[in-house]
Amino acid sequence: GLPMLQRDNRQHLVATQTLVREMDLGIFFGSIADLNSQLRDKERLRELSGNVWGKRLHFCFDTHAGTLTSFFQKIIRSKKRSIIADKASA
Repeated sequence: GLPMLQRDNRQHLVATQTLVREMDLGIFFGSIADLNSQLRDKERLRELSGNVWGKRLHFCFDTHAGTLTSFFQKIIRSKKRSIIADKASA
């Protein structure tokens, strides 16, 4: 897997940075010199690459399709019940 490269934005709330840090999937850098230094650490790059490869299914649509389908079906049922209730009270 290919690790994510992202400017270090620790001082801000950045969802992708939080996720990538928690899952150890990327390199965060403050400058080009910092990035250059980190990209030369072959052992760390192998570790990150393995992490990305190992967690790849977490980012695949098919992994979440069933949950999404269930969520949308629940919303549709709720909306249908609401429409029926509105018609019954009219």
